[in-house]
Amino acid sequence: MRGSFLYAVITGLVFLGMTGPASARDGQSDYYGALGAKSEGRSQDAFGLYDRACSGGYLAGCMGAAGMLADGDGIAKDQTRARQYFQTACNGQHKVACNWLGDMLLAGEGGAVDEAGARALYARGCSLGHAASCVEGGELIEFGKGGPKSVPDALNAYRKGCESGDPRGCNLVGVLLESDAGGADMAAARGYFEQACQGAYYNGCANFGKYLQNGTGGPKDAVRAREVYRMGCGRIITNLSSCYRLGAILLTQEGGPRELFKGADALEKVCTSQQPGHRTFKANACYTLGAMFENEFSDADPALAVDFYAMACAYGHTGERCGG
Repeated sequence: MRGSFLYAVITGLVFLGMTGPASARDGQSDYYGALGAKSEGRSQDAFGLYDRACSGGYLAGCMGAAGMLADGDGIAKDQTRARQYFQTACNGQHKVACNWLGDMLLAGEGGAVDEAGARALYARGCSLGHAASCVEGGELIEFGKGGPKSVPDALNAYRKGCESGDPRGCNLVGVLLESDAGGADMAAARGYFEQACQGAYYNGCANFGKYLQNGTGGPKDAVRAREVYRMGCGRIITNLSSCYRLGAILLTQEGGPRELFKGADALEKVCTSQQPGHRTFKANACYTLGAMFENEFSDADPALAVDFYAMACAYGHTGERCGG
């Protein structure tokens, strides 16, 4: 996924050093000149220097020019030309350029949608060690977009992404491994979910916690499941799966004492979330909160139970309070 240009500079530069040819040295000088011009608000000058750096073989200049064109950053937006600069950088083995160009082809930015082209670019980025390219390419392979569908090849791509440091790839390996198509290897899936969670990919925490809670693929450990769910739920970007499972387990004595208020808090995050999707989790969370405020928190505002039930019904719950 295309991100900030500064991130690309930090993580993905393949550039020619000062001991290289004169054109490379000049390209580096032009590139730093472009950075200075940009910081002073001289966007046209910055673009011209990026372009000259790119022509001199300094790939960071290609990335700078492409980024300005792709986003219309101080100059006229021209995604078709941006593709060309990204292609130059990718041809020079700039792994981030291959990924970002793949994103553009997949989204139809600057030209027609080209799933086959994007798939090839992600494969190239992956071969150069770009973890996200491995994962994004794996998704195209898994679902047969831009080429043949192949679960084994998708698994390999996800594994490469995981091994290169993308925890989302670890989670996707687990998802495939637990499926019949992936061999239904629950023990292996459990290990990958744990790795995803440890890498701060919180869907992985929801999955790993579920395996711990149910004893899937290894020993049952509800105590640890609670802690894993807390990891997934207690972050700035709330993972609704983790929060739902945390709320549900805290309302029981599984893995520890009942923690009604903390459980209700976790479920409220799910019920009131503006994140798209997760309608079943939202419906169940809201309905449970309605029952809690009707019964166990009956001294609180009685209107809250009615409100939570109404939200549950709106999300499609079919319980008694929704006419079921």
